[in-house]
Amino acid sequence: MNYYEIFKRFNELKIDYLIVGGLAVNLHGVPRMTYDIDAIYVKISEEKLPVINIHDLILIKLETGRKQDLADVESLKKILELKSNGQ
Repeated sequence: MNYYEIFKRFNELKIDYLIVGGLAVNLHGVPRMTYDIDAIYVKISEEKLPVINIHDLILIKLETGRKQDLADVESLKKILELKSNGQ
């Protein structure tokens, strides 16, 4: 089962969730290998593919202190910088 099928099924079942972790990093534009889905249950009203916002994702990644997470933080900060420069 691929990610699309999983999230499609979540949506069909009306499960409220938020994508976090490595997949959220990918969805914010940072290419990173990940094989799992990190999702948490939350009450969401309208988003089709709810992803943690980039600022909160950075905070969570900083908290872990893991090497990969700190590398993700640097990449996410570059994405924010590009967005703020209109790119």
